[in-house]
Amino acid sequence: MDDKNLLKTLKIDPLDIAEKTTGQSYKEDKETSCLGLALHIQKGKVLKKELESRNDSYHRMDLLEFVCIMTNVGFQQIYKEEIPKEQRQYTTETDYLYIFLRKEKGQLLIFDTYTGNMINGGNVYYNFKPCESRKFYSHISSGSLFIVDKNLKNQSNKMIVDSHKVFLNSSYDSNEYKKQREKENELHNLIYKQGGYVWSGDHDCREAILFNLAQLENYGEFIYPWLERPTMYHLSCGDGCEERIKALPEDVRKNLLL
Repeated sequence: MDDKNLLKTLKIDPLDIAEKTTGQSYKEDKETSCLGLALHIQKGKVLKKELESRNDSYHRMDLLEFVCIMTNVGFQQIYKEEIPKEQRQYTTETDYLYIFLRKEKGQLLIFDTYTGNMINGGNVYYNFKPCESRKFYSHISSGSLFIVDKNLKNQSNKMIVDSHKVFLNSSYDSNEYKKQREKENELHNLIYKQGGYVWSGDHDCREAILFNLAQLENYGEFIYPWLERPTMYHLSCGDGCEERIKALPEDVRKNLLL
């Protein structure tokens, strides 16, 4: 499977296909729900086989295999914490929260385990500086876009408001619409001349994480130290976040704006 087809497969929505096939909602029709589940299972099998061949992450991956793959591309463990018994659900095994850093790309990986030997959930956080192409938007997950030059932020905010008014009250081919688009492009070019943008975001680490990061990197570069800190539950608002931050190396805290 080439990259283009892998990207298409990752974006397949089994429930949407099931509903379009039957014309019914999966919430109200049992056959549609069952079809969606069957398609989901099939998608998972196809992706597992492909991602295994690429040495990339896939759902329900073994902890040791995941850690091996991550360390092979440059991630290093910088923190480990035993999850309290009262927070573990459906298991008596000891589970852990891990934090890894891929320093040369400023990628912070935070994940926890399930039943002690399986990846439960997690994200890789980063600052990404896109080139002038806007195609990177097709490869982001959650996050926010920031302007590096803070002096241009107010201009950008005003432009958003002005454009919204124009686009609501003008036809697509009107002169006013075209002029506003030209103003937007001029500001966009100025922003790139003055340092550009930074996408402060994250990706789910459980499936195709290396592929997703590589796709994004086709349109820019990951930067370290960070310029903007993304929202990270375990280091922002979760239980014990202050203690975790203090336990991290001093240079890491400084460069990740913690």
